[in-house]
Amino acid sequence: MSQHAPPVLNDARPHYQDIDAPAVILLTAVSAILTYAMIALAQGYYFQWKNDAVSKQNASTVSAASDYLEGQKSALSEGSAERKIKPLGTSMEKTVQKWSAPSGH
Repeated sequence: MSQHAPPVLNDARPHYQDIDAPAVILLTAVSAILTYAMIALAQGYYFQWKNDAVSKQNASTVSAASDYLEGQKSALSEGSAERKIKPLGTSMEKTVQKWSAPSGH
């Protein structure tokens, strides 16, 4: 008997030749595409939800500003006794009468 045993050709250990390279490449590509799609979908939902929240916040701000401006317009056109504001129409008439009156030169 020889001290060196001959190599066993059909042993049970896997070899690098056993790897199905095209299947591994295809699986890697599909996994990468699915991962990218999931990340893009999550970002899309996040930004959509964030924009909705900002829109709701802006809507309340705009309505508050509109209410304030409406109150200011009302105070100018109708006058306000507590704020000592004369109606705009009356003030304009007095100004026109003052400047349209013949001057005494």
